[in-house]
Amino acid sequence: MSAPETSIFTRRSSAVALCYAAFGISGFAGLAYESLWARYLQTFLGAQAHAQALVLALFLGGMAAGAWLASRRSDALARPLVAYAVIELLLALLALGFHSVFQSATGWTFSTLVPALSASWAVEAWKWTLASALILPQCVLLGATFPLLAAGVIRGRSSAFGRVLGWLYFANSAGGAVGVLANGFLLVPVLGLPGAIAAAGALSAVAGLLVWVAGRGMGQKRATAVRMASGGGTRERLCLVAALITGAASLVYEIVWIRLLNLVLGSSTHGFELMLSAFIAGLALGGFWIRRRADRIARPLFVLGVIQVFMGVLALATVVLYREAFGAMHWMLQALARTEPAYVLYILGSHALALAVMLPATVCAGMMLPLLTRFQLAEGGGERVIGRIYAANTVGAILGVVAAMHLLLPGLGIKGAMLVGAGLDLALGAWLLFLAMAGGARRLAGAAVASGAVLGAWLLPGLDLRVLNSGVFAGNDPATLGDDSEVLFYRHGKTATVGVTRTPLAGDGEILGLTTNGKGNGALRIGAVPGEGASDEATFSLLGLLPLITKPDAERAVCIGVGTGLTAHNLLGSPNLSSLDIVELEPATIDAARLFAGRTGRIFEDTRVRFHNADAKTFFHSRDHAGYDVIVSQPSNVSMPGVAGLFTDEFYANAHDALAPDGILVQWIQLYAADEDMVLSVLHALGRNFPSYHLYLAMPGDLLAVAAKRDEVPIPKADAFAWPRLEDEWFRAGVRHLDDLRLRWAGDRALIEPVIAVVGTPPNSDYRPILELRAVNAFFRRTGYHAFDHWMDAFGYPLLEDLAEPPIARGSAESSALTERRDFPRSLIAGRGARLVAMVKMSPEDSANLGTLDLWLDAANRSPCAESMIEGFWTTAMPRLIRTAGPNLGVEDRRAVWDALNSQACARELRARDAERYDFIRAAMVGEHERAARLGSLLLEKQNPATQPFVAIATAAAFMQVGAFDDVLALVDRMEPPVLPRLRDAMMLLAAHAAMRKAARSSREIP
Repeated sequence: MSAPETSIFTRRSSAVALCYAAFGISGFAGLAYESLWARYLQTFLGAQAHAQALVLALFLGGMAAGAWLASRRSDALARPLVAYAVIELLLALLALGFHSVFQSATGWTFSTLVPALSASWAVEAWKWTLASALILPQCVLLGATFPLLAAGVIRGRSSAFGRVLGWLYFANSAGGAVGVLANGFLLVPVLGLPGAIAAAGALSAVAGLLVWVAGRGMGQKRATAVRMASGGGTRERLCLVAALITGAASLVYEIVWIRLLNLVLGSSTHGFELMLSAFIAGLALGGFWIRRRADRIARPLFVLGVIQVFMGVLALATVVLYREAFGAMHWMLQALARTEPAYVLYILGSHALALAVMLPATVCAGMMLPLLTRFQLAEGGGERVIGRIYAANTVGAILGVVAAMHLLLPGLGIKGAMLVGAGLDLALGAWLLFLAMAGGARRLAGAAVASGAVLGAWLLPGLDLRVLNSGVFAGNDPATLGDDSEVLFYRHGKTATVGVTRTPLAGDGEILGLTTNGKGNGALRIGAVPGEGASDEATFSLLGLLPLITKPDAERAVCIGVGTGLTAHNLLGSPNLSSLDIVELEPATIDAARLFAGRTGRIFEDTRVRFHNADAKTFFHSRDHAGYDVIVSQPSNVSMPGVAGLFTDEFYANAHDALAPDGILVQWIQLYAADEDMVLSVLHALGRNFPSYHLYLAMPGDLLAVAAKRDEVPIPKADAFAWPRLEDEWFRAGVRHLDDLRLRWAGDRALIEPVIAVVGTPPNSDYRPILELRAVNAFFRRTGYHAFDHWMDAFGYPLLEDLAEPPIARGSAESSALTERRDFPRSLIAGRGARLVAMVKMSPEDSANLGTLDLWLDAANRSPCAESMIEGFWTTAMPRLIRTAGPNLGVEDRRAVWDALNSQACARELRARDAERYDFIRAAMVGEHERAARLGSLLLEKQNPATQPFVAIATAAAFMQVGAFDDVLALVDRMEPPVLPRLRDAMMLLAAHAAMRKAARSSREIP
């Protein structure tokens, strides 16, 4: 070969390689678009499942239309690579403007159009129309890219059709598999949705420029090569039908696998991204494997038939493999430590499970399109067949999505849907083999495939509903489920899989549990006498009761989410309520709630109730859905898809607008499986929209927020405690008077705002979804935000009393005894403290005979004044006394306790041995702040404050009270690791308030 020819060959090969690289980048950007569009439309349509389904349908439909249009025009284009480059640049421009256009269009819809439309069907029709219009043009453009690029590269390479097509399929699919993961784990967390879609647009521009350069490198000869003659006829129709059927079957598999793997990996946005990436990776590997072989296949119909049969068989086998995935996930969770590095291994392991289930069949699917296209090109079909086959495949995919979501899963279940998909592949394979073979071989092949299909369907094992509901991703072992547990309800809804389980109790009654995608979503104790209920029963009971004591005169209320029905049931206990709207996105959940009617019957019997199948944002903007006195929001676990949207800045703005002028919002906020940024981002968003809010701990890990549209949250009133229909519910919730509620008060906006400012957490938003992005990590690591517990019990120091004022006065209860509950440990400590105060207020004669020190110091029948007991007194007995008499008593009661202690001869002896420490504790406990600040400074002068937690907290609090804010900050700076979490949280709260008050004082002093 001459030198010039070598140069031309090298240049052209480099240009082709550049095209492959560009198409990989395009695949990355294209799947990033799909993922981002789903996130955007979720905020508009209200459900992630709806958004994903619409985006998938439009993505595929637009791709089909674009491919079909390109197939009609590519033959007439002299430079298809230039057309490709222009399309990529157009995609980049559309991506850069998408966020602004989306906000303007959806904002106008909610503010102007939705209130004007009376019919709910009209609202939904417009929403889906607008959503389609926002992304369909881009989808059409994306669909045109493959036919144009393939035509441009293939021209002049008539003997290497299969190799070119295989490389293009592989590059694009591999880029897409990486793009899905990079978007979810990198782009959105770092850049937010607007930045991520702009970054994807920049990549589209890069792909376009690379192909533009490659087109120049290929030269004019490539662009003007002689076109192949137009083929057609039976063979082309055969390939189009085959492409359509394999597309339909593949998407049926994908929908079924995603619904199945949700129950293994946990239903979350990251889980969906892992599954989608695994599906696309299989397609990429199929294209990669076939790229070298496609041009050497002598009997393409036979090979296509064999691949189809294998795909159907391998898809059926995934049902068997899927059963083992539960055990594999349980083993992985047992083997991994719950740490940040282990989280990476958990993500990789989850991806591996998805690959194990999806890869075998999807590799076969990835071979089909290159082979079908190559077969038609070799038959003389011309460039147009590239787009036509691609279009037929995507049309089939659309049919598969629609059938799986709306017909197969609801009607036949998971196993039935999988059998239909596999049946399509096996039937297509048998047909192709029939056409490829002759004589008796045809009959033999058909009989073998049919017999195998029947045998496979018969042998295919069923799916144990108890295992499906086990929540293995939460660490539960599906192999140890009790035989007495029973699944009463199980349905694949359009947005989620909903189940109800029954577990009998050893004594009286049973526990009914609601599950959503395998995750526990509430449980009730049925048929038992009133008492402590199921694990989260008190939380959802209080969620319905709290509005009734905060605003007992409420007439119109709305409850977002039905759950077990307990929250709405309790709201209906109000005699003043005239209407209750229950908004539930998944109809299957409403049907599941009927099984809890033994405890929640009012929601189905009371004529004041109206059910609405809608998302909250659309509901609030619809006509007549405003002016509510009470909005109660009880979302599911925030790791579940779409749930985090009920904790965003935008949601709170909608709720604020939907309230009457004196209305309140009451919402459950998850503290378990959550970290600092997650919780503070929610409270930041809440505070941006509501001028005041109060916080209550229903149980450790469950926070209830009461937010008011006016400047002050109404002070709770005791009226509702006397309402007869709620007597048992108050008892079950463990709140029978206002003093019980006071114990659960955990702060207000004034307490939290300085912490948010110091930490710097931005508000959780639809477009910067902090909660959604961090939820899976926190769920895996089993983290919890314990700051509220730590502030309520700061080693016994009454920190909340120093920094905030509870809305409920002490001693407001008609009953003299607090309700003590094992599921709320603070109530047990408070009960001990109340009994202690009652004891010390007895007459001196009675008090002296009660063994006061023995009770306080837990040193029964032994004198704590003995020499050997002195150190034990300071390390064990005194901390216990402080915790009993500290955080739950008022200053006068603490003074009474301390005066009683001082009256003991033994206490005087202890003071004589260590007066500095004794006097400091007394000064801190009775509110002598200047004395406590001075003595605390002396005690900490030569010690690391981290080793003296009570002294550090009480001294810093005393500094705060006397205005020595710099001393508070200096004390916090002196802390040396390791610092106990309870101490760290308490000191962080003090430092945040000190910084805020110092800044406020400085601003007042500036002339």
